[in-house]
Amino acid sequence: MIWDASPHNAFTDLIRWKNHWYCSFREGSEHASYDGTVRILSSADGENWVSFAQFVEKGSDLRDPKLCVLPSGQLLVGMGCRTQDEKDPQNWRTVTRVAVTVDGSNWELRTVGDPQVWMWRFVTHGEFVYSLGYRQRPKGLGGDTFLNFYRSRDGLTWERITQSEAGGGYVNEAAFTFEPDHRCVVLLRREGGNSRLGLSHPPYQQWTWTDLNDRFNGPALARFSDGRLLVGGRAKPAGANEAKTALAWLTTDPPRLRPLFTLPSKHETGYPGLYLLGDELWISYYSSETGKCAVYIARVKINNAPQ
Repeated sequence: MIWDASPHNAFTDLIRWKNHWYCSFREGSEHASYDGTVRILSSADGENWVSFAQFVEKGSDLRDPKLCVLPSGQLLVGMGCRTQDEKDPQNWRTVTRVAVTVDGSNWELRTVGDPQVWMWRFVTHGEFVYSLGYRQRPKGLGGDTFLNFYRSRDGLTWERITQSEAGGGYVNEAAFTFEPDHRCVVLLRREGGNSRLGLSHPPYQQWTWTDLNDRFNGPALARFSDGRLLVGGRAKPAGANEAKTALAWLTTDPPRLRPLFTLPSKHETGYPGLYLLGDELWISYYSSETGKCAVYIARVKINNAPQ
């Protein structure tokens, strides 16, 4: 456990930048409260962590901060910014905020993307950084949602490449990676059903979407150098009484998730960050084992290919 200072500490991500570890997460009074702030911790060794940066926006809920090293080598943190509608408490407005720094001391903060679209994760590939954003659907409103695929050179100015209904339904949180032939592989959360697999080749205008055999909320996706794909997220393993933070192998042909193992976790948990360093997989996640949600780091050696 590396942090539990706030009443609710959750929704993590993990990255290495300038030979240090960085772990981001949301602090708030509750899971869905409107007082969320973003904190980033740093560590030279993965054992001792200190506060590196904090983002606060009075009257708004900053959520799910995701980290990315830009093509320029700068560090980006992107986050959802949710503001409650005073006239209708069941409704809210959402925009995406990004902050970019070259040195960790000075940050350039900007609102990006489209209104009511949450750019949920950021991945650098070649000369661009990409993001998949989903339309926020306020409580009580039905209907399908959609995904927007964006790209940027500097993390501050973005263009929308395409929009996809992603197979229909309420689709939202998406983890993705790129293969050597530039194919984009997406693990997508869908409410009311299992996760979906998305595939697209440049220029990423056309997508295929296939339902998978399991469900991972708050997904993360890591690609090994030999091509294996590993996913993490909140899942309910077979025979379990409650959700756990779990890992699974993902294959695209056939489209399938194969459970690997669960991390020590209880009740409210999940939203991991995954980072491969040598033969070790480093994982950030949160769990409520101690009675309140705290942030954890796990280190795992994974050698076996999926069966």
